Amino acid sequence: MLKHFLLLLVAAISIQAATVYAQEKRPEVSRYVKAYSGAENTIAWTTRIGPESNNEALLQFFGIDHPLDLKILKVSVEHIRGEYRYIIQKNDPQYPEHTVLVLNNEGSGTVFLPKSSRSFSVRYDKSLSEQGNSERFLSDYLIQEQGKK
Repeated sequence: MLKHFLLLLVAAISIQAATVYAQEKRPEVSRYVKAYSGAENTIAWTTRIGPESNNEALLQFFGIDHPLDLKILKVSVEHIRGEYRYIIQKNDPQYPEHTVLVLNNEGSGTVFLPKSSRSFSVRYDKSLSEQGNSERFLSDYLIQEQGKK
């Protein structure tokens, strides 16, 4: 009986330690997700990842006929002359550094897909943005990245 109790105790402590470890490794994200929609059901979802000073975001496209459709990218964000530029980082082996989304201060912008001559106009979509969940977005990204290993 004591042996079973000790096994249960060790298992409970191990699970708790694993949970704490997983939470410590989870990067911070913005409280909000922003969605930008365009013609033909094109949607760009974005949320900040890490401290604001890192200038990084998660970005996901939906509704595009391109290999990036539904893939969550970790991108760098540059603020230049009233525009926010979302740039695929140099360490992405599939795509060289490339600006994939440019947004202006009025809430509209353009999607530029790598290895494609097409671009898409998008505009901030409050309704879609309110449906977004940054913690879920981060979880989906972490699962995607874990699947690459």
